[in-house]
Amino acid sequence: MEYRLYIFLINYKYLLDVYKKDLEVQFGNISDLLINELKLSGYEITEHDNRSLSFRSPAINDFKTVFKMAKDTENVVTRLKSLLKEFEGELFIKIGIITLEEADKRHAFRWSFSYDDIKTLPNILLTDKAAFSVIENFDVTFTGLKNIWTTTGIEVSRSQRIRKIYFNREEENDIADFITGETDEQLLFVYGDIGSGKTGIINEVVKSSDAKNIIHLREKKHSTREFKTVHDLMYKIMFVNKFGEISALEEVMSAIENSSLPALNRDNLIYLFRSLYGDTPEDREIAFTYGQYRNNLKTALDDCLKITPRKSVVIIDDHQWMSRNCEEMLLSLLDNPDNKIKMILVSDDKNNSNNIKHRIKFLRISEINKVQISRFLQMAYPHTKIAGKTADMIHKVTEGNLYTVISFVQFLIAKDAITVKDGKVELDIPKTLAVPENLSEIFADKISSLSENALTILKILSIIGEHFYYSDLDWLLHTLNYPYDETLALNELEEKGVIENRGDHYVISEPSIMNDIYKTVKDANRKLIHKLLAELFETKGYDDFGFKVFFHLYRSDDHEKLFAVLPELVKSTHSKLHFNALRNMLEISDKLLFRLCMKENTLPSDLWLKNLISTKWLFDEHEPIDSIKRFEKAIDYLVKIGKSELSAELHEILLSFYIESEKLKKAENYIKSGLEITEASNLTENNLNILTLKASIKIRTGNMAEAAAEFAVIEEKRHAAGKITQDDPYIYLKAMVFNFNNEPKQALDILKEMLDKYSFELNFSRINSILKLLIELSIKSRDYKSAEEYCKFMLNSGKSHKNDQNTTTGNILLARLYSYQNKFLQSISMLESVTDSVKNEDLYFSAVYPLGSIYQFYEEKEMAFKVFSKALLKFKDPKSHKHYMIIMKLALMSAYAGEYGPALEFLKQSKYAEGSMSEILRSVVRFCAEKAEDKELDRILDGIYKYDHRKEPDLAFETELILLKSILGKRKFLKCKELNEFMNSQAANVEDFNLVLEYQKVSKNIGRNTAKAKKNIPNIRKVSPSVKKRVKNRRSN
Repeated sequence: MEYRLYIFLINYKYLLDVYKKDLEVQFGNISDLLINELKLSGYEITEHDNRSLSFRSPAINDFKTVFKMAKDTENVVTRLKSLLKEFEGELFIKIGIITLEEADKRHAFRWSFSYDDIKTLPNILLTDKAAFSVIENFDVTFTGLKNIWTTTGIEVSRSQRIRKIYFNREEENDIADFITGETDEQLLFVYGDIGSGKTGIINEVVKSSDAKNIIHLREKKHSTREFKTVHDLMYKIMFVNKFGEISALEEVMSAIENSSLPALNRDNLIYLFRSLYGDTPEDREIAFTYGQYRNNLKTALDDCLKITPRKSVVIIDDHQWMSRNCEEMLLSLLDNPDNKIKMILVSDDKNNSNNIKHRIKFLRISEINKVQISRFLQMAYPHTKIAGKTADMIHKVTEGNLYTVISFVQFLIAKDAITVKDGKVELDIPKTLAVPENLSEIFADKISSLSENALTILKILSIIGEHFYYSDLDWLLHTLNYPYDETLALNELEEKGVIENRGDHYVISEPSIMNDIYKTVKDANRKLIHKLLAELFETKGYDDFGFKVFFHLYRSDDHEKLFAVLPELVKSTHSKLHFNALRNMLEISDKLLFRLCMKENTLPSDLWLKNLISTKWLFDEHEPIDSIKRFEKAIDYLVKIGKSELSAELHEILLSFYIESEKLKKAENYIKSGLEITEASNLTENNLNILTLKASIKIRTGNMAEAAAEFAVIEEKRHAAGKITQDDPYIYLKAMVFNFNNEPKQALDILKEMLDKYSFELNFSRINSILKLLIELSIKSRDYKSAEEYCKFMLNSGKSHKNDQNTTTGNILLARLYSYQNKFLQSISMLESVTDSVKNEDLYFSAVYPLGSIYQFYEEKEMAFKVFSKALLKFKDPKSHKHYMIIMKLALMSAYAGEYGPALEFLKQSKYAEGSMSEILRSVVRFCAEKAEDKELDRILDGIYKYDHRKEPDLAFETELILLKSILGKRKFLKCKELNEFMNSQAANVEDFNLVLEYQKVSKNIGRNTAKAKKNIPNIRKVSPSVKKRVKNRRSN
């Protein structure tokens, strides 16, 4: 059949109305230029009028030749349009291919199109007749517009074309309705068996949808980046607009800088985008742990959604390959208060949705039926009828699985078992042909039918991996002096559907067969090719190909080279945030090095230790078990084999894991063994580091006095040892001890420096812990302005979810601050909101304790008792510190109200220890309730003055206030004055300022009532030592 090139104007009538005679003149000029340019290329004009031109080749006019003519013309038209700027947007010249029969028609294509249709029209059009005449030999696609088809012009066999055939399925409508319609569900979960056609349906819906808000992503099996889908989503949100236009990196950075995000969040988002899509600033290369990176990425993803104004439908195909952490991060987007995200997840199993807690709608992609198989065959064999028995037999063998149907039909074509007789497609299966029962048998038949050349190339590809670039394969074959023509082999593999050409690279279409192929390669050949591939990828750089270098060196058994480059590979992979690759690299090498270094003793143990220490970057405080077990196991092994001195640094890392993840119970054993090992091996710095971590654990468990004592020992040892690095745990401990010793200014200075450091490192979790301390210290220093600024910093820099721990902590601290500024109602409202909603016990206690205290000093005693009594039901364990604090508060409030009996009943429930504050309070209550002698009062005062008030300053102060009020009532003015002076010296260390204000009310009364006592005993100072001296004397005794 012959074809013609057809060039024409679309929307001619509209253009004629606008430009009148100018259009005819202009098109005349255009025609002259086209005729001249195409004539130079050897083509002839056959027909032309005032709106169209037709051309032919003087030699042959088959489809392939005319398509080449169309491509040449496409270049001419592109240059032409750039010259016609005055017609830009309205002069639409189109290129088409028609059959020779259609050349006699006045016009082969329709003329009028909507503006949207014009924008989506392909550059080269085919008429129905032209399309149907070549559909068996070329990859032809329907555009969705009447009489218009398109093609790439690449010849394909029927077997190849079958793999690209798509026919519409009912499920498309359900997916399209979810994308464009209003739904109660936030999430559509599309599932179906492997090979059911899910991806084809999704691709078709995306391609045919008019929606501009679709973000289509695909999870990748064996990705070196666990959160690659998150990275891609952030890129689509921030860099790509709804028209598909991509913004430059600096343009996006500017938009982030000018956004309303908190400064720290802006820094975080900019750093991550520069790391992923630009150059990391040299002065700020941050070494994230896995947990820190996950937290920062989650914050960045949330911030992207805050910046963008548009709503999106996010489609993620191959959801089954997604990690739990990645899925959790993406699903959190559905909690966005502005409902900016709807999501479609496409997976191979409905059970993959078990972890999803959001409103969800399920859609199963079913098997295709006999009618659909007939339609499929009709598209493969145009202008034919399909025998009913043919579709029945294919459906029976394949059970309607689309991928199996395609593979089986390809098998039948390859065996000439499908014939066309009298326009009817029928099966003609030879009796000698064994019909395969499953995909494995079909694949095995494909492999057995390959030429030696193609099979050899396939074996090489099984070593390269599931996707490859021709340039890499070409280099490898050249190095190996490959004797055959690889192009023929690739064409054969592509023809049989074993590989697929994706333009710039190839992929293995049947990855399931590659493992068996890999095993057939001789061991020496396999190792040689792995070694050569490692060399190839090493030349490309570690940043993007680090794991490939590692993998191929590992598989080649070239241990010498592997361990020589391993530290640099780990460093590069870590810096590029390829955490999946880093995990695989470290865990594989850990097992290998343990065998070689510790079991076989063929390599020094340092190699294994250094690699093991690098696994600390995989730590995640929210999922710490794997990291903790790895280091516990290593320490226990080294102790067992008598090489415990090698475990010093491992002890430090393990203890830091315990602290970061709040798993402190098991720490004691490793503190003990770590100290014994470092002392016995004279490892001073390691010993001091472990002592510091031990003290840090004391702080976490509420034993601040013991931590301060430990710090004194550490300081003494550090001084004796000379210059030793001050690391973060030591600096933090130093600040806490300054605070404990009532030196808040020094503590604040240290914590401010730590805040700057962690802000630079974008360490959100540590920033929030430091902010909490800064707020508490500022409150204690009565610097409420700074405290409020830190509160706002904490709230702004934290995540914005309703139940977020940092936000809740910030609100609790802000509520406490408000209570000290006479904003009682606001403070109570905030704290009640927390106690009503929070589930975390620590946060609940942090809110309920100040809430009860505020009610107490707001003269709402009944509400205070109600709050503390309700809290007591939550903390029933008498050994619990929270139980103790609430019991003490209930006893204190009862005693202050003069209800001494109930106070003593409460105290019976508290833990009792000699010299403890509960013992002192019990003595105070009994003194208040009875007519006690002065000796008893002296004994109580002696206990108060000796007590270390740094332990529980607020409880001690409130206990003293009860005694002060009582002895004032008993008119013991001199004792009153003495205790009042002591309390006045302690008031600055009391955290609850409302308690201090209550004390000041009582103190004023003391001033008035002791004036008379001063007149009656004028020489009191001559016969009595000062309060300060008496307290000092009692403590020294």
